Amino acid sequence: MAIGNRLSTRFFDQGLELLAQEGYAGFKLIPLCDALEVSTGAFYHSFTSWKDYTTQLLEYWKLERTTRLVEIAEANPQASDRLDTLLTMTIDLPHRAEAAIRVWSQTDADVAEVQRSVDQGRYAVIYPAFLELVGDPQLAEHYARTGMYLLIGFEQADSLQSKETLRWSLQQVKDAATAT
Repeated sequence: MAIGNRLSTRFFDQGLELLAQEGYAGFKLIPLCDALEVSTGAFYHSFTSWKDYTTQLLEYWKLERTTRLVEIAEANPQASDRLDTLLTMTIDLPHRAEAAIRVWSQTDADVAEVQRSVDQGRYAVIYPAFLELVGDPQLAEHYARTGMYLLIGFEQADSLQSKETLRWSLQQVKDAATAT
């Protein structure tokens, strides 16, 4: 996998940007290469095919936007601090790109599997934090799922997006759990 390669990383970052700007329908090789000002030959020097690229792009997204964020959050020993860290990092996710990936996942089983894995990875870090705060597994599940639903809904509501409202909403969930 070429994730460590600087050129590959540029392709991945630009791919996420292209998904954010054009949506899944506009996610194509030529616009990607044009945005990077490279030839398709440079693309095929780094990737064997478009499928190879998209597979690696999704793994890069999962690693950078879930696995690494979870590791950072889990470094906090206190549940409340983990949730604060996650809230801050959630605001900075590439929301429009993630919305496009969700659309893409409706037509591609491999993408759907990565999307499920990302959702499960995110849930797997917030549920234990809420459980530590509230002590009740069912209530912790409700809080964790509510947080996930807020994020997913925010990403799907393109015309209504307000990061401040997302921050406020997620903070309300955390505050409600803390008050329990």
